[in-house]
Amino acid sequence: MRTVAGDDQWLSPSHGRDTVAAHFTWVEDTRAVLPVVRRVEEALEPFGARPHWGKVFTVPASVLGGLYPRLGDFRALTRELDPEGKFANTFVRDVLLDA
Repeated sequence: MRTVAGDDQWLSPSHGRDTVAAHFTWVEDTRAVLPVVRRVEEALEPFGARPHWGKVFTVPASVLGGLYPRLGDFRALTRELDPEGKFANTFVRDVLLDA
């Protein structure tokens, strides 16, 4: 567990608010881990928990805009600066750019 000061980075889990972060170490068994991740996410939903982009999470792309207030701005800027998606990968397309 650690605390993180709020910041102004659009895609930061601490954007606009101080945050408590919980970090876990998982076994390399995706099939076993994902149901546990989802249970943790469900328990944290009432607190507006934001997933960390570099960690395992199951929050659907359709929900992320409600958790990250500037995600829409990020998507618009991405369309403007990289209209052909040359700097996107599957994760970025499916999760960050999925409107």
